[in-house]
Amino acid sequence: RMGCPTAVLLQLPEAFKQSTHAAVRRGMRSRWILPAAFAAGAVVSVLEVACTGQVYVPAITYVITISDTPAIAMAWLALYDLMFVVPLLILLALVLAGVSSKRLAQWAEHQAASTKCLMAAFFTLAAVYFTLKLGGLI
Repeated sequence: RMGCPTAVLLQLPEAFKQSTHAAVRRGMRSRWILPAAFAAGAVVSVLEVACTGQVYVPAITYVITISDTPAIAMAWLALYDLMFVVPLLILLALVLAGVSSKRLAQWAEHQAASTKCLMAAFFTLAAVYFTLKLGGLI
């Protein structure tokens, strides 16, 4: 079944998306590609904090409150960050292997509906687990 990414209800506002795309375009036109890529990434991160911050800040808060020691909290946060970066590393490997951005975009569009369903199931299970854990039931 084919998904329609533009029909997704929960997404960044159009103005943020346009600003993100503009920052990336400016960076790609730069003579200094590495510093420009870093600057574009910083701008995109600031613009997307409205989306990612809604997950990241509660995750940090939760990990800090349930951890007995700072080392355990840091280990959990490192694992969280690693899992956040793994899909990006997979994309990088695919691009380095020669997969075109057009092909990746087609695949992502084709998988949009199933991806959203899997994410919803995962977050529902995580919410149930954390609720039971906080309630002392497990």
